Amino acid sequence: MNQNQFMEAKKQLEEERERLQKRVQELDELINDEKEILMKKNIPVEQMLKYLGYEKLTREMLEEYVQGIYVYDDGRVEVEWKSLT
Repeated sequence: MNQNQFMEAKKQLEEERERLQKRVQELDELINDEKEILMKKNIPVEQMLKYLGYEKLTREMLEEYVQGIYVYDDGRVEVEWKSLT
């Protein structure tokens, strides 16, 4: 690798590092925004983060968060949530 190739590779790596740092900052801001939204709804963040990444409602989540589920003749389903405060 000659000096020009080295300098070009270094430049590309620095650009990639800057791009990744910017993305990390964007994701941190997104996480903080979501935490703020949860706090405004009086939902303990730690409680919600425990289930982050789940795509389906588990039995444990159901017991912790759901007061009741109502299914109507017209096919509607209503979920009554427990108070999370």
